[in-house]
Amino acid sequence: MIINEHEIFGLIGPVVAVRGKNGTYLRSRPARGKSHPTPAQQQQLAKMEAVQRFIAPVYPFLKTLYVEQEGRRNCYNALVSWLLSGAFDAGNVMQPCRARVCHGSLTPPEMTGVAVCGKTLRITWSDNTATPLSRDDDHLVCLLYEPLSGHYEGHELNTVVRSDTQCTLLMNAISEGFYLYLAFVNSKRNRISDSVCVRCESLGRGC
Repeated sequence: MIINEHEIFGLIGPVVAVRGKNGTYLRSRPARGKSHPTPAQQQQLAKMEAVQRFIAPVYPFLKTLYVEQEGRRNCYNALVSWLLSGAFDAGNVMQPCRARVCHGSLTPPEMTGVAVCGKTLRITWSDNTATPLSRDDDHLVCLLYEPLSGHYEGHELNTVVRSDTQCTLLMNAISEGFYLYLAFVNSKRNRISDSVCVRCESLGRGC
């Protein structure tokens, strides 16, 4: 708003001062038209909603694994970024097997596998302790997660290390639709690897 000794003109909150031939008068600001989101915006919104549904149940556990902060981003924003950039297929459908639930500089588990017998998981991985950014005492992190129901079990296993190449876990809830995510954390707990997803088709079907 501009004021001089003769008149006022410009915006004044929800009204605008307008010059007319008979002087200056006030009128309501024109309402902005409601624009409908474009198809691209709708698609991005759907992706964001899928990411938020995926993160919500497991966020308390994943937050504890955010040991390599990325600049000023917090854990939630980092998770959203990782999932938006890598967890969707060509049809923009989220694929949990592509999801990265943690990210870091350590060498991730390689040649992973899982065998299921009842509620017992036997997890295996290769010995890659000779590769850069890996040590034999890096310990295992595992997340068993069923995104549709939100059920999960997460464990940071300080006694299971990279050089073991296998471990056996008793899990309370195993059924079809679960995904197993594995990563390594170093002994100082200031570095972590990217997670890898291990999908076992026999989950919930017994031995």
